[in-house]
Amino acid sequence: MRPRPFFMERWLMANRFHVRYNLAESGVSDLTLNELISLCDIDLKELMSIKLKDEDTRGSEALREEISSLYPGRSAEEVMVTTGTSEALFILFHLLLNPGDTCVVTFPAFQGLYETARALSCRIKFWELRIEEGFVPDLNRLADLMDDRTRLVVVNTPHNPTGKIIPMETLSEVHRLCRERGAYLLMDEHYRFLPLNGSAGILPSAVTLGGDVIGTGSIVKCFGLMGLRMGWMVAPLDLLSAARDFKDYLTHTLSPISDFLSLKALRNREAILSVHRSHVLKNAAALNQWMRGHEAFFGWTPPEGGVVSYPRILLDMDADRFCQDLIDRQGVFLLPAGSFEMEGHVRIGFGIRHDAFLEALDRLDRYLKDM
Repeated sequence: MRPRPFFMERWLMANRFHVRYNLAESGVSDLTLNELISLCDIDLKELMSIKLKDEDTRGSEALREEISSLYPGRSAEEVMVTTGTSEALFILFHLLLNPGDTCVVTFPAFQGLYETARALSCRIKFWELRIEEGFVPDLNRLADLMDDRTRLVVVNTPHNPTGKIIPMETLSEVHRLCRERGAYLLMDEHYRFLPLNGSAGILPSAVTLGGDVIGTGSIVKCFGLMGLRMGWMVAPLDLLSAARDFKDYLTHTLSPISDFLSLKALRNREAILSVHRSHVLKNAAALNQWMRGHEAFFGWTPPEGGVVSYPRILLDMDADRFCQDLIDRQGVFLLPAGSFEMEGHVRIGFGIRHDAFLEALDRLDRYLKDM
């Protein structure tokens, strides 16, 4: 097995640490440890008394209990904590797929949602969300993609990079199709903590559709806790047992410090999310208004959840050239569609502080006026 390079990382590593306005990222602004301690009212004596020992491979029972509370009807025994969702996906693809199997994935897609399957000699089919259709998923198109070798359907909602929320009614039909074809449904739902309708709650999980539905999630992107590298999978007991054995050959356990801080963050999630929501909702509204004033340059469908959007560029240059020129001339970093094996789009993240986001939009406006 030899996966290809992670296409977006080439852009991110080259620019994320020095560019002035980073709108290429897919998460909210990072919290400091001090901010996390304050928001969660963490007792420093408790933090400093953590033993630097091995944890349960699945994650501490307390953390798994807290995660399971996000999935009504699922227990802590059906949860395993992983080093980000990437590890969860890597394990699941290895356990569920064999060479020659078909894996259907919502597209465009984060490369981690299909690259391991491709490297395992599986046939990848993309269930396209198209901007001319408002990124609304077409169930007939999905049914046509599913063949006799379809073993896994991977759905990401709220969707990266479009920000589209796939309704539960649609997901119920996806689940029905999977059952008819004998395929697993794998839901990647790490953006469910940040719907853009102003709700303080989190979106319902498609994992509740049935005990055979597999879910992955994380707090890193929506909580500003990328450095904790904490994700999870929710799966049937037999699959979770096999995943635990597989994990022994990878990271084995999560750091007890990350486990402790992740538990505190989840228990105090509304305090943390309210801080980020105050910026994200204003940014989403500002971006939507800005796009309405720049229809000659971008085709636009507003995002519904998460912190990313995916406009089409209507310029006489390709996305790579546009993004590099924008960095060079205005210090604004957008992610070109080549990172998603596409052309003609850019991903614009809006998870940063509101004042910085408005400055970035102003610089993007200046760039377009100077063309």
